Amino acid sequence: MIRRINQVLQRDGGFVDVFIIGVVGIMMLLALGFAAINFAYQAGAVTATKSLTAAITSRAESYAGTLNQNLAVPVLPSQAQQCTGQPTVCTTVTNDKANGTDSRIITITAAAPYHQTTITRDMELNATETTHVSGLDKSGNATWVNSSEGAAYKIWAVARSSIVGVPEPAQSGPVEKNSWNSVSARAGVDANGDLWVWGPNNAGQAGTGAATPSWVAPTKLNSAVSFVSVTGDDDVQFAMDAVGNVYAWGRNGSGQLGLGTTTDVMSPTKMTGHHFIDISVGSGTTFGIDINKKLWAWGNGTSGRLGTGSSVTAQSTPVQVAASTNFVAVASSGTTGYAIDTSLKLWSWGNNAQGQLGVGNTTSTTTAAAIGGSTKFTHVSGGRQTGYAIDTSGGLWAWGLNNVGQLGDGTTTNRSAPVRIASGSVYTSVAGGNSRAFAVKNTGQLQAWGGNSGGELGTGNTGGLKTPTTILPSSHFNEVTSAFDENTTIARDSRHALWAIGLPTGSHGIWESNVTATQGTPLRMPAPAGFGDPAWN
Repeated sequence: MIRRINQVLQRDGGFVDVFIIGVVGIMMLLALGFAAINFAYQAGAVTATKSLTAAITSRAESYAGTLNQNLAVPVLPSQAQQCTGQPTVCTTVTNDKANGTDSRIITITAAAPYHQTTITRDMELNATETTHVSGLDKSGNATWVNSSEGAAYKIWAVARSSIVGVPEPAQSGPVEKNSWNSVSARAGVDANGDLWVWGPNNAGQAGTGAATPSWVAPTKLNSAVSFVSVTGDDDVQFAMDAVGNVYAWGRNGSGQLGLGTTTDVMSPTKMTGHHFIDISVGSGTTFGIDINKKLWAWGNGTSGRLGTGSSVTAQSTPVQVAASTNFVAVASSGTTGYAIDTSLKLWSWGNNAQGQLGVGNTTSTTTAAAIGGSTKFTHVSGGRQTGYAIDTSGGLWAWGLNNVGQLGDGTTTNRSAPVRIASGSVYTSVAGGNSRAFAVKNTGQLQAWGGNSGGELGTGNTGGLKTPTTILPSSHFNEVTSAFDENTTIARDSRHALWAIGLPTGSHGIWESNVTATQGTPLRMPAPAGFGDPAWN
């Protein structure tokens, strides 16, 4: 450039040319400067716009979170200006209007004073109806779920996003969060994985650590174990955790607890060497399916009821049944056992005086064997000298003793092979009882049939039934639990409240309570403190 200027200066009129070159150069430098400044300004504007948009979304989410903090009495969020961050961004809610039943439009203005930029956006909040907290996410925040049960609340979220995992940690909602996940007549596991026990405790069968002359009210046992299910009868109980560890307690004269002794156990004690996913107990005999789908038996083995080919009086540790076969379900009927293998064939063994083995005759056997037939089953239950099963299409089957119509086929004729009953209905749960049975249809109706001389069917009278008949028609149920040697049946409804069916008049339920039973009328048990009434799903 310097050489070019010298050349120009040596020519005539050189100073004029230099002046022009200088002016042009200055103008070029100014243009470059203005372009750089404009580029920087535009880049800053883009950054500010992104920042303001994010702030609007955050304010909308916070607004929805405030609406969700108390579902029973929603709090109107603040619409005043709120400023956060460095550099500062301020947001103000300028309008909140309904947009139909489950939608609202909130108008939010965001300003960045440092950049003198302001934008306004309409944000849509959408609501999903819910009735309860389902649990906690990994951060400890409540998560909400859809349900058609009970009074519905509205959970608000931005732009049709999922209601699961609403981000506000301050949610309170209704306080009755606990519920029953699994129950037997004597124990229950709640939604937090805690184990509860109740009822008679003369032999320590309530599991509280010592025998007591009085009944035990629902008591949560202190334990570091998180349980998933419980099963048992009036004398023994088994509780399982998520990996198949089993804890047993109660009467143990025949070794039915599987702990290697025949001494009664006063508190939940862990079984060693086995992990089970399904257990059934009755009349001192216990069966279990382990995590490898192998079938085991222990306890009272008289008359070949263990299914192993032997007849021991007291088997205090598990022994394997049909070792070459894998199983998915098992049930006890006192002196008879039932199981379903992985090909969905039904097996049976033990006493068969009334045809309860379902094999077409009345010959007893000490060895477990498939009963034959092409029907595939998914559920099985044992009653007193009777068997019940549900097939893959939800069809209900029964066989065995039928002197009071407990098979539900409309007759009092014994059946030595399974017969289909209640054709046209679909069932999800069945429980054999003491000369009676109960089942839950896929529509949630609870049905009962069989002997009813003491009002054990819960129909409000003492008349027997020879076919499945709906009881408590205004309630919907998830499961029913009965025992072949007891008159009381436990049902859990869709709100996880417990019902006791078949209680004698004047009884206060499966634990001592402030409610009283009337003959033939199911008694809805009051929920323990913290469960709510009714307990939530």
